[in-house]
Amino acid sequence: PSCGTFAAGTAMRPFVLLVQWVSAAAPIGFQLHSYNDLREWHQLPFKAGFFGSADALLSMKVDFNTLTEEGTFLMTHDDPQPGVAYDNSGSMLGAVEQLLHSSPRLRLRIALCFKQYASLASGPCADNAAATQWVAAVDAFYSVAQGLVHSFPGRLEWVLDGMAKPQDCLAQRWRPWNATWIPGDASPPLAWASDDQGLGYDRYAILNPSASSLPVFEVMGHLGFGKFKDGPYPLQVWEPDDQPSLVDYGSSFVRLRPNGVYQMDNAINIDPAMWAVFTSEVTGTAWNRELSTHAKDVTKPSLLATGNNSYLVLYNPTGGAHASYIQIAGEIFGTPTSTEEQSLGVAVLAAATGPATSGPASVYVLTSGAVQEYKLAPSGTLGLQHTVPLSRRFRGATAIASGPAGVAVLTVRKRQVDLRYVNFDTGSDSDAGWPTHVNPGTIESAAVVRAGSVWIVAVSNGTHVSVSTGKGWALAGVGRSVSLAAGQGSDPAVVMVVDGGFCYNGNTINRQAAFKVCDAIPTPCPVAMDYTLGRAQQWVAWSRSGQLAGSCGALLHGTYDFGNNPSATIVEVESGAAVVAVHEVPRSADTCGCGTPKPRDLGGLVLDGWAFYTDVQGDAVML
Repeated sequence: PSCGTFAAGTAMRPFVLLVQWVSAAAPIGFQLHSYNDLREWHQLPFKAGFFGSADALLSMKVDFNTLTEEGTFLMTHDDPQPGVAYDNSGSMLGAVEQLLHSSPRLRLRIALCFKQYASLASGPCADNAAATQWVAAVDAFYSVAQGLVHSFPGRLEWVLDGMAKPQDCLAQRWRPWNATWIPGDASPPLAWASDDQGLGYDRYAILNPSASSLPVFEVMGHLGFGKFKDGPYPLQVWEPDDQPSLVDYGSSFVRLRPNGVYQMDNAINIDPAMWAVFTSEVTGTAWNRELSTHAKDVTKPSLLATGNNSYLVLYNPTGGAHASYIQIAGEIFGTPTSTEEQSLGVAVLAAATGPATSGPASVYVLTSGAVQEYKLAPSGTLGLQHTVPLSRRFRGATAIASGPAGVAVLTVRKRQVDLRYVNFDTGSDSDAGWPTHVNPGTIESAAVVRAGSVWIVAVSNGTHVSVSTGKGWALAGVGRSVSLAAGQGSDPAVVMVVDGGFCYNGNTINRQAAFKVCDAIPTPCPVAMDYTLGRAQQWVAWSRSGQLAGSCGALLHGTYDFGNNPSATIVEVESGAAVVAVHEVPRSADTCGCGTPKPRDLGGLVLDGWAFYTDVQGDAVML
């Protein structure tokens, strides 16, 4: 699946789309590989989080495959199949122009990976009609693409890859576009060190090795990464998607980095949030930490932000009658500390925190027959304040959340779903301002959150998730266990996390040619954990759109890790906000072809977190 060039007559797989992000804490970033469905593009700048700086750079690489009769290249990594309406090089130019117009602070670097196909088996410099037509088509693309460069000065750059690299008859063609240098393909070996302009070696400006051999990578590092370390481009390691490889290559690069300037990008097919989580050990800009618990087999954790960079994690030991809890404290994405595990004395169905106050945080716990209020002491101990037995009206209680008039309890009955406040002084209940809904079917998991002036409720039947913002149910997609969280303000960011999700982006789905990514029919992957992120009013608008919440929709969506029973919260950080989530270690090693986490012992808990930025237009933007 490399985008390297091969000698004439050798088979080479088809052209790719990629996105770059560079961590402020470590010299490592990413590229999004083979994002060939243009309907995903509007989410990419937000997921990459570039609107937080004036020199935001989104570096993309696209797959250009077979040349059509209309003179455009089909955007698919693998060989095109009949009946699929692929995007093409012409429609991509329109998408680039639209992206640059809509995001005036964004800069784009797009690498063009031209794939070899059957009629071009002899290469682009052969003396035959196929080669002549191919070069003429690239000439035509170059003319329009270079025109866009002039229309957006300093904001757009094209890079050559695959069959279009500057060799033989193409050595001087399509200047000033530079190219990748890949060890082991047809890239000239001498261009590792030489910038001979007459031979076109000066245009080989980006070192682009495979992640298939760490020893070979380290040899290049001991040789100082050749001429490339002194150039303006990052080293690009293509297509690692498993966490151990991402950590190994990142750690090796940090150790062998020849100067304080050279950067490295991972060319990835996975979602940027998963990349942030998987590489956190190296970058220090996210969390992916195993939590220490006395019980070695715990389930259904609840994560609560309790202020002052601290979090409470409640969980039920499997087979145990009483929940336990620990408090985690520390600067976001630093090294957290935790208190000794303590017993709560009851089994926890759901938990929530009260409104922020200057005093001890209030923690509300839903048990099988009551709602309890606790105060969190500075020592991390929960002190019971009130217990309100739930009346018959609350039979089927499944979730709780804090609202403007107190604590609201979500109840699920055979025919309806209700949300009502509980009065801790009188034990009475009152309308929470969310109209009674018809039960959409069997409900195995539910969550509720107050986001500004909006109640958002999510329910799962074990395979699919439906969401309501007050008027009926909207199908969001697949998911088994669901959690909701909201930030602060009148129109706060809202995140939903689920397990049993569907991976829209990964090595398998991005490269296959049987269908376009946005046309995929989501099917549950038991351990895939998805996030869906947007402001409260964006959730309201989406819920009335009739669309699924996927990687091609109006809300940011992707797969961030693998596990079960996730629970999330949103906390403020200097750059905007962050999603922090806890989950059980995945019960299955089958990640459905979408990335691979590091192996962990079953029964434990993992803390994840990644930041997102909220810009002045009010769009939630992941960093």
